[in-house]
Amino acid sequence: MFKKLNVLVDNLGANQLSFYLISSLNKLVGQGISPVVFYETPQKHHISPMFPTTNIVNAYGQEGIMISTTINTTLHMLSFPAQHKRIFYAWDLEWLRENKREWGFYYNVYHAVPLLVRSESHKKLIESCFNVEVDILENWDYNKLLGVI
Repeated sequence: MFKKLNVLVDNLGANQLSFYLISSLNKLVGQGISPVVFYETPQKHHISPMFPTTNIVNAYGQEGIMISTTINTTLHMLSFPAQHKRIFYAWDLEWLRENKREWGFYYNVYHAVPLLVRSESHKKLIESCFNVEVDILENWDYNKLLGVI
């Protein structure tokens, strides 16, 4: 029986998130875990994924574990039915750069599902600003990811 792992991203272009994500998920293939990455914006991969990738509209109704990586992908995830487990991997501190939303909006998103971040500094900042418990998954660390899913 395969565990289904669905990951929602902005894109799979040349960026750190994509590099670490694809590298880690490629290691999961063939180990009883079936990853699929859903993207909002299509871009050329810089590393070849050994798993399916498709547009985020296809994530609707997917079963299994779903991990979002941005505020927008988290909003998509929260609107989709059928996931077994939902996690927001807050890869970036988007709320520090965006001025279009209020603190209460981010507070509600950060409290909607369990949170992961990529570093101790991100953990401390989000915990102190939003009074929420956060775990660390440094750069899609393969061994720690296995423990999460």
